[in-house]
Amino acid sequence: MNCPSCGNPDIHENQIFCKACKAYLEKPKFARSGPFNLRLFAFIIDMFSFWGTPALILLLLNLYITKTASLTAVFQRANWLEWGSTANAAVTFGGIAFTLWFCYAIYYILQISKGVSPGKNYFNLRTVTIDGHRPHFWNAFVLREIVGKLLSILGLFIGFFWMLWDENARTWHDHFSHTMVLQLSDDAIEREQRRKKKSTGGFMIQLRENAAAVLFFLVFIFVLGLGFTGSLGGADIIDDVVAWFTGGPARGVIAKINDHNITYQNWRDYYNNQQEQYKERSGAYPEDGYQSEQFEDQSWNQMVDQLLINDYITANELEPTDEEVIFELTNNPPAFVRNEPAFQTDGIFDKAKYDQAWQNTDDPQVNQFWTYMEHQVRNEVLPRQKLSEKILSTVRLSEEKLKAEYLKKYQSVTARYVAFTPTSFTVVDSLIPEKELLAYYEAHPEDFKDTAKRKLAYVTFSTVPTEEDSQLVQERAADLMEEVKSGSDFAELAKNYSEDKGSAAKGGDVGYFAEGQMVTPFSDAVFNGKAGDIVGPIETRFGLHIIKVGDKKTEDGQPKAQASHILIKYAPSDETVRLAQKQAQYFAENITQMPWDHVMERDGLSSDTTNFFADGGYIPGIGRHKNAAKLAFLKMVGFTSRSYKYQNGYFVFKVIDAQEESTKKFDDVRNVALSRVRREEQQDLARNAAESFIQGLNGQTLENAANVQSPKPFTRTESVEGSIGQDNKFIGTAFGLEPGQVSGVIEGARASYIIETIAKMAFDEKDFDAKVSQLNAEVLRERQQQAYNEWFTKLRENANIKDYRNSYL
Repeated sequence: MNCPSCGNPDIHENQIFCKACKAYLEKPKFARSGPFNLRLFAFIIDMFSFWGTPALILLLLNLYITKTASLTAVFQRANWLEWGSTANAAVTFGGIAFTLWFCYAIYYILQISKGVSPGKNYFNLRTVTIDGHRPHFWNAFVLREIVGKLLSILGLFIGFFWMLWDENARTWHDHFSHTMVLQLSDDAIEREQRRKKKSTGGFMIQLRENAAAVLFFLVFIFVLGLGFTGSLGGADIIDDVVAWFTGGPARGVIAKINDHNITYQNWRDYYNNQQEQYKERSGAYPEDGYQSEQFEDQSWNQMVDQLLINDYITANELEPTDEEVIFELTNNPPAFVRNEPAFQTDGIFDKAKYDQAWQNTDDPQVNQFWTYMEHQVRNEVLPRQKLSEKILSTVRLSEEKLKAEYLKKYQSVTARYVAFTPTSFTVVDSLIPEKELLAYYEAHPEDFKDTAKRKLAYVTFSTVPTEEDSQLVQERAADLMEEVKSGSDFAELAKNYSEDKGSAAKGGDVGYFAEGQMVTPFSDAVFNGKAGDIVGPIETRFGLHIIKVGDKKTEDGQPKAQASHILIKYAPSDETVRLAQKQAQYFAENITQMPWDHVMERDGLSSDTTNFFADGGYIPGIGRHKNAAKLAFLKMVGFTSRSYKYQNGYFVFKVIDAQEESTKKFDDVRNVALSRVRREEQQDLARNAAESFIQGLNGQTLENAANVQSPKPFTRTESVEGSIGQDNKFIGTAFGLEPGQVSGVIEGARASYIIETIAKMAFDEKDFDAKVSQLNAEVLRERQQQAYNEWFTKLRENANIKDYRNSYL
């Protein structure tokens, strides 16, 4: 092809301008360097079409599903795919929209690989190499668009604006990739079209020309497929990307506490350890339901507190030295060591035994104990002591403060008052205008909020003992009865087999009790038997009892008996529990793939339906189950849960209806508004009556006033005699007045008051001296506790605590 300017016949069909004479650059009739404003507009068009389109799709999805103008609420509230039936249409159209955008993204990158883009094409801009050729894929996309533009961004975006000073209007990424941007004339565009038609071959030719781009997309799609199928750890990568995008946790992370990532396994290990310690103390694990949830919350807060305190100890260099550890171990062994029976004589810590034990270094078990003790002192005891000293050292009590505390605790005041109680004033409901009620309703919307509610369908899988289970329990009790009768030690059997942990440790002994103090069958069996009799098995609501009747006596004219027992509770067998667990899990897995009703009909199951309930941890029909209830409010209608354990077995639920938080209609709360408006008007009447009363006093005291009341003297920390109680406004006013002084209208908790202080106890120096030692100890303890609480509250407030446990419900 010949150059249109110099006639050079060596121009390649892929060249934009003649390298010899740079015809397109020196003769603007054909092309010129792309101006800054057009390149900027092209960039805006490209960025909006490439990134703005998915952002708009996400925004519309969020508005429709979550009613939130957010780009991430869908991910955070619905965990990606658990949308619920009400959002199915939006998700379907969103999926179609994303698919179309993905196709556009492929087209967009293919265009860029040829030096063009939708924005550049609109303004007749082309990216070319400095020798006049069209760029290839790696040059245009990888070097220029990825690596080169990153270079321009890292230079505080100066790399983008460098073209304003550059002779050929080239940016940093143009220089890096040896490219430039031209604006073609109409003649050049026409020439380009003619050349494209001439050079266009079949599909295979086009495929060969774009081989690098095609290879890139094949690799990209392959890696993406690995990510979503979980191969080669790909799911972890995808989850991490999603976590970064949504601001949520990385895969497996249940919380972030300052710089600590707490994994789900970390938390379960800690919680299981706490459970085992609880079992050692109480003899059983926390019961399912409220007790278990409360224990879980306590364990969680304890773990968080330990991490925060340890961080503070490290940051403030409160770790002990080796010398401090040795001194503490030698002279101040911790409480758990002092309570060790091996180091005691007659129940009291014996320092000589302790010192002697230090000399025994040949026994591996003893060495293991010292290692454990050193670890506790070094990492727990001494750091906590140093922390306490650091915090509590700031607490000081001067004599003035002690005197103020003495007055606060012991000073009394004598006062009298006249009360104007709102309820003693009558307001006729029919005389209150309707518009006044409506105005109160509109002015106090928070008082008439209807909280969010959910309604569930649920299927239960019972672990109530079957007849076979009960038969096994009865056979076990009968076997134990035979063992006792054959001469086996009753106390030893009780320690090993009784399920009453309180009495089992004492050989089954329940002590002395009067007739009727125990459940009737148990009491009757004991009082009808003779000392030494073995009775049973006796059935009560607690289970089956094998009873050994003990001593009998009369105390204060009332017969009493002592007994020991072995309790065997009715409980489901392991097989019953496993079956219920498997059935629940099987049902939960099936309803993720098939409709709820279809699975129920196929398996012959029936479901129950709750009434609407508010968020608070209680599910009607199930009982208290905080995690399941919380999940019901996090998910949308149509969501089906995994299986959950509760007191009577396992259950799986489906959210079937939702009422979001709203303001109740005026007609529904009219009577509530009426009672509050009535109360306000009564308070106004009481206040007005009190003000009129003051005007009528004409500066006199309350001594001869009508309805005056004189309670006995009271201190600042005591309740005032009568209906006043611990009303801080009343008490504060009484102490603030001088003897003989009358107050204005005081708005108390229950009434409007006029108060007169009659006498105020003076400071008693002798009494203060007598009580100062005890007072100092009490106040110091209170102030130290207050100082620690304030320190810890501040520590919590300044900590970065992100709790993602809801993601694992």
